[in-house]
Formats: sequence, structure tokens, C-alpha cells
Amino acid sequence: MGRPMLTDPTKQDRRQLSCLAAAAVVCLCHVGCSHYRALDSGIPEGSRIAVGLVENNTDEPRLSSYVRSKIPELILLDGTLEIVDAESADYILAVTIISYNLNTIGEERIESAEADQRKYRSSIFEVSVDLAYTVTPLNTGDPTQTAIEATASGSADFSELVDIDIVRRDGLRRAVHHACSDMLATIAFPWPD
Repeated sequence: MGRPMLTDPTKQDRRQLSCLAAAAVVCLCHVGCSHYRALDSGIPEGSRIAVGLVENNTDEPRLSSYVRSKIPELILLDGTLEIVDAESADYILAVTIISYNLNTIGEERIESAEADQRKYRSSIFEVSVDLAYTVTPLNTGDPTQTAIEATASGSADFSELVDIDIVRRDGLRRAVHHACSDMLATIAFPWPD
């Protein structure tokens, strides 16, 4: 004999809907979280970190001061780690500014009565900053042991106004903010790949 059929169709419908809903939740969780990995790296919450050397390998001298000031600001805002001096730190963060790029991403057409005289002028720019960083634990007795070695990048858009240098500097500051936020996300919340 086979399995007895449920006589009440609403019970069967409810079971099928429950199974479908459970399967949908499992699929959504699997797809939605597939780019995350287990917490196998990163700094434990409450750890003390110091900002060490910020090396600038670019021709933009302001970048090192932007990075040096942005890291402690973001750590304080985040609250996961404690920013301290090197003598009392559990970890030290060293950053190398690898590069920055300035690209045109938009332009406007300058009108002319003659078709061969039409020209385009850059009006929207993107600046990006790439960082490499190392977080080294200080309390292990082995200063060559590295907890995290990774890269981070950030970008910002800006338009040309009266002075391109002023808006470029602002764009660089915003790009550094995004790159340092990306870096802190890996250090304090190391889930994304």
C-alpha cells in the first residue's frame, strides 16, 4: 500500500508552500552570501591598532597626508578597533600608496557653426587611488608574521569648475576615503572576497 493521501487540500497546499518557501530562502541565502567567506582573517574586535609607515609611491605628495589622517578617522567612526600609538598596539598597519589615476569619463560638445570645427571638452573626471597594506601582529614575538596583506582602491568623480587643481584635490580626498573604507572593511570585517 502506498502512503495515505491527505484529504484536506489546504493542508497539502500549506505543506507544499512551506517547502517552496524554505527552498527559496535557502537558495536566496546561498546566492546572496556566495561571495562571502568565513571569518578566517581580520583583526578581532576590540584589538588595538597603530598606523605605521605610509609610503607614497606616486608623484602626488598630498596623498600620504590624506591617507594618514583618514585611517584613524575611519577606525574611530567604525568603533570595532581601538586606534593607539605603536608602543601599546596589538597590530600595526603599514600602507603603501601604489598609484592614482585621473581619467575623463564625460565630455561636453563645444558648438560651432561649422561641422569640422566641433570640439569636445572634458567636463567630468574620475580619480582613483590604489593602496597596498599590511597588518602585522606585534604580540606574537615574530614581527615577520603577517595577519593581512591586501590591496584596496577607491574612486571619486568630479567636474571641472573654476580651478581644476582644487576640485582634483577634493576628488583625491574622496577617493582616499573610499580606499581607506575598503581597507578597513577587510581589516575589521573580513567577509567579502
